[in-house]
Amino acid sequence: TIYFLVLCFLIYRTHFFGILRDDILCRKFILTAFVIKITALAAFYVVYMKLYGTIYYSDTGNFLRDSKIIHNIAFANFGEFVKLMFGLQEDGQGSYIFENFLGPTTTWDKASDEILYNDNRLILRFHALIHFISFGNYFVHALFSCFLSFIGINWIYKTFKDLFKDKEIWFFLIWVLFPGVWFWTSGVFKEGPALFVLGMLLISLKRVVAQRKYGVKNLVIMFIALQLSVAFKSYLMLPVLIATIVFFGVKNRTDRSVALKYIGTLLVVFLIVNLTMQLVFKKDAVKLLAERQRNFIDVSHGRLFLVNQEKFIRTEY
Repeated sequence: TIYFLVLCFLIYRTHFFGILRDDILCRKFILTAFVIKITALAAFYVVYMKLYGTIYYSDTGNFLRDSKIIHNIAFANFGEFVKLMFGLQEDGQGSYIFENFLGPTTTWDKASDEILYNDNRLILRFHALIHFISFGNYFVHALFSCFLSFIGINWIYKTFKDLFKDKEIWFFLIWVLFPGVWFWTSGVFKEGPALFVLGMLLISLKRVVAQRKYGVKNLVIMFIALQLSVAFKSYLMLPVLIATIVFFGVKNRTDRSVALKYIGTLLVVFLIVNLTMQLVFKKDAVKLLAERQRNFIDVSHGRLFLVNQEKFIRTEY
């Protein structure tokens, strides 16, 4: 509650140090939107308690538990903790931090069947730092994750608001109120920080690519956004990166074929990516997406699973 009130104060008094300042949305509107966004924390808790009886299992609990393990390294060996925060650690089997800390973690290393670089370590490092002020309280971690997503929404809004003249408020509210975004960015998941990275990527591309503002600040932000995009949900961020660059390249053109050129360019890029995946990973992009979708639908039904690299079997409890 204290952290929530502090964030509300900073939003109302300073537009969170100017990040949330806008010439159309007033501070009362932005603060109200943030409060609405935060109500998802309560909804998330109620849903998980009703369905599972706890919020400490599944991915959200794994992230919290593993980040606490990493946080504990700071009190045993602060030098190793600092090295781990910057990715300079030695964490292979038999190493000091693996044998004493990382062994029990379940999300530090990527799954053996993950062909794309889908890094959980950034989110674990982030929450390991939050543990210094959260005292292990789940809702503090969820609050800051939710706040990151709110900043991401603000950046997405500022990227495309010029396309929604006189409808800017509705464009902003759609991102705040859309059920899937509202709900899943409120827990200790990757979705909240991913929306933050997405917003940073889009606003930096607009400033540098579309508006040609080549100042040091804009270039540094774009560089950081690109680095985070590669390391954090690259299968989502990299297609967005390509689509956005193409969009800014054609949006000011007035010929009738601009839409066809935009779609055609994206299709060519997709075919190149698909061919590359077939040659390098022996995987077809369409089949891979269909396989992921089918697995997620099956997993959503619950029960117990027997899994190997080819398939899984769902059984009753």
